[in-house]
Amino acid sequence: MSFHVVKGRAGSVRAVRGFSRQCLERLADYPELVLRAGRGKTVKHGRTAVVVRSRLPVDGEQCEVAIKRVRRRTWFKRFSSLFRQNHALRTFRLGHWLLERKISTARPLAVVLPFRWRTDRPTWLVTEWVDGSANLHQFVSHHAAKASGYSGSDRSSPSCFHSRVLRDAAVEVGLLIGRLHAAGAAHRDLKPGNVLVRNTSDGVQGLLVDLDGICRKSAISFGTRVQNLGRLAEWALSEPSLSPTMLLRFLHGYLSAGEDVAVAGKMSRAAGAVVLPKAGLANDWKLLWRAIAADAARRQARRSLRPAKPVPEPEVRRAA
Repeated sequence: MSFHVVKGRAGSVRAVRGFSRQCLERLADYPELVLRAGRGKTVKHGRTAVVVRSRLPVDGEQCEVAIKRVRRRTWFKRFSSLFRQNHALRTFRLGHWLLERKISTARPLAVVLPFRWRTDRPTWLVTEWVDGSANLHQFVSHHAAKASGYSGSDRSSPSCFHSRVLRDAAVEVGLLIGRLHAAGAAHRDLKPGNVLVRNTSDGVQGLLVDLDGICRKSAISFGTRVQNLGRLAEWALSEPSLSPTMLLRFLHGYLSAGEDVAVAGKMSRAAGAVVLPKAGLANDWKLLWRAIAADAARRQARRSLRPAKPVPEPEVRRAA
């Protein structure tokens, strides 16, 4: 896929087709104007990253976008950036790689890179704003509260609708992660906050975000799959609104995605001695279920051993 490349005072811009030359030159010269002009709404403000919701002209229309600014705060990260690929550029390329393989994510529109020797300058990543979405935990909590009390008798009730949405979401998220693994990529930070879900006219849609945690491999081993899914299962098993049937729906969607996409190579079991072909995984789903549950239990056990964070004492103001 070809992109526009424009150089300016602050660095260079790589963008998809649809941006005007004037807009790209403005981004390359003064990318920080989106924060100073007051046209954007700050969504996240952290130590290293700031995310702003704004509008930019794309294909002749004002498009809702998310603009992320990332700074390198430590001297080590600034020094190592001289020898490593820029994270924003990697995310930009990886986002298009996922979309080409029908793995939903926020479409990357542009990336602004400072000159390599200017390690003190931030990088900027522009993606489409995913309207009407919530992370997986928020989505499940919202619809589970609306579906509480549904007995299954009245199919026209609002509770029935929200219960059906939860079932569809379980299958959709399973399909999403299954396509990711079948395409030869793993997500080492697969947690509910990094999976967005939204209702569309075509049904429930799941999207992957925080692409820094994705790594591409020639084939995803059985152990890697279990580690990825175990992080998500740790949350799911502690969520009271998710029944075992709902988790099996997720697993069914995950396995059906693997049947539709060819993966080169074979997967080895965590035990190491036995080789499990991909085609046999769907037939031996209980093996995957037990392995994921065991990995989630180990994660919960390790988490319980961590010392609790001290609660700060409330500040007492004394009268003057």
